[in-house]
This record gives sequence, structure tokens and C-alpha cells, in this order.
Amino acid sequence: MAPGSARARRDVRRAWLFLLLILPAFVLAALVGRGLLSLQGYYAGESSVPLHVTLVAGGSALLVLIAPGVGALFYGLRARRHSDPAGTAPGLVGGAVAAALLLLNIVALVLGR
Repeated sequence: MAPGSARARRDVRRAWLFLLLILPAFVLAALVGRGLLSLQGYYAGESSVPLHVTLVAGGSALLVLIAPGVGALFYGLRARRHSDPAGTAPGLVGGAVAAALLLLNIVALVLGR
């Protein structure tokens, strides 16, 4: 594709939009996590929550949390593949945010047990 093609520009816009969705994803992930905990009969502050309940609620919330970062990475790198270097910044930032959030949640799960 030619540099600055319509498809590449669209991918850059989508990458930036996914990057903007990271902040609302925090709120939505908290709601999903607490909602799934309460559906299973537990509350967020309890210390006696079984591991499988934590994995179901936390894993689902984590997927909601990292989805915008993964989307920004996908569209940013696709724009770059279509010869638009403007997709590099949102792609790398989205990927770094998603990786950092994933790592922080895994460390919190391991150290919290």
C-alpha cells in the first residue's frame, strides 16, 4: 500500500481510539470484577475467596482491562505494516500498557496468595 493510504490512516485513527479507551476500561474492569465476585457469593474485601473464584472474576476483569491496549497494538502495527509510521506510537504505548497491566496483576495474584 502507498504511504498515507486510506486504510493506513484508518488504522492509525483506530489505534489512537483504542488507546483512549484504556481509561474507561479501568472502570469497566472494576465493575466486571466486582460483579462476578458478587455473582459467585463473595465480596471484594474478603480474605477467604477461593483461587478459582479469584481467577474467574480477576481473569475476566483483566481481559476487559488489557483489551484496549491490545487493540491499539494491533491497529498501530498494522498501520505501520501499511507504510504509515504514525501508527508506531499508539501501537507501542498500547502494547506496553497492556503488558504492564498483565504483569502487575499476575504479580499481585502471586504475592497476595
